[in-house]
Amino acid sequence: MAIINKEAIYLLMGVLIIISGCSKSKTNQSKVDEYNFDKQESSQQKDYSDELVEVDVTKTYPKIDIHLEDIADVEFVSLETNNDYLCNGNPVAFTDSFILYANKKEGSVFVFDKSGKAMQRFNHKGQSGKEYVAISQALWDDKNKELYINDMFTKRILVYDLDGNYKRSFYHAKGQFENIVNYSDSSLICRDVDGSFGLFPDEAPKNPFTIISKQTGKIIKDIVIPFKEKLTIAIDGNTPSVDQLFNFGDKSIMTEQSSDTIYSISENCKLSPMIVRTPTVRTMTVPVFLFVRFVTSRYIFMQSFKKEFDEKTGKGFSGALLVYDRKDKRTYEYALSYQGTKLSFASFPKIRSLCFTTNKDVHIGEMNTYLLKKQEHDNDLTGSLKELAAKVTEDDNPVLMKITFKR
Repeated sequence: MAIINKEAIYLLMGVLIIISGCSKSKTNQSKVDEYNFDKQESSQQKDYSDELVEVDVTKTYPKIDIHLEDIADVEFVSLETNNDYLCNGNPVAFTDSFILYANKKEGSVFVFDKSGKAMQRFNHKGQSGKEYVAISQALWDDKNKELYINDMFTKRILVYDLDGNYKRSFYHAKGQFENIVNYSDSSLICRDVDGSFGLFPDEAPKNPFTIISKQTGKIIKDIVIPFKEKLTIAIDGNTPSVDQLFNFGDKSIMTEQSSDTIYSISENCKLSPMIVRTPTVRTMTVPVFLFVRFVTSRYIFMQSFKKEFDEKTGKGFSGALLVYDRKDKRTYEYALSYQGTKLSFASFPKIRSLCFTTNKDVHIGEMNTYLLKKQEHDNDLTGSLKELAAKVTEDDNPVLMKITFKR
């Protein structure tokens, strides 16, 4: 049976005192050697989102092979390629009628229809008050039909409509916001840089998560996550690529590296513990950090990282790919494939947890065509991916993988 350490219990009690109404939790008590993912789920869909999950980062969990076609429906969308639409950034939104894509460095925002056909574009990179120096992150607000451009260089958030018409802008209320997500119709949650790069850990803010107004940028509330001392996984500016703030349905999921608990917060400011990792990170000789890659109604995909990095080889942050099945209350170490082709949610396809979708169980993976052609050359592709690779060139725009997870 997994045991929560005293420090984790202390932290949770602190949250219960500060924030009322936290949900009751269940613990993961099962240990198994074999497991098969159900191909067909019951028509009665249960919400497993309020249980507390325990993960021991030192434990060797049972290993399983996940065949993506067994747990999700998959569609491929090739983004049209021409001289005016060259994608080198991130998908921002995938809705029932259009796809939004942002090029961070070049500063262009592209709109495709849901089949990937280019529709319109705009670029407001510049120095005026209505322009941005660079796109650090783009966020789509589907309810208000607004696009938020976070410019970390000028510490501003600029708001446009889908046609690129300027609406308003405001400065970061404090620090330097690295990530922003929709919190409500009228507010955002922002995450301060937080010393993530490890260059100035002593100057990192104690409370990096803040709720601000979408209209004025004014601070509405600082989100307090309890911990004893500020920690970071970064080593001399090197850090694994993970999102520490993203949405799942009507909740925002927040990872504070200094805490042994990963939290979610709902629109009514209810802060709830979601995952408790053991042992406490401060007791480990070589710390192991735990991050959530993305979440579905049934599964929590996670990854652990050991705080080790070799400057000479450029390799480090080794760890395990973990998945928690909320239905069966079990944690596994997993390997992923689709129709016989090996995949990785970290790179091929890279799941973009900050990409908006109209269904919380739909996630968008991005597949670089260069990698597709390389794997085709190496005879590593089978099934639909092999057929797809034959239709693209290595200079084409990325192929998006729309993954609808079953419950």
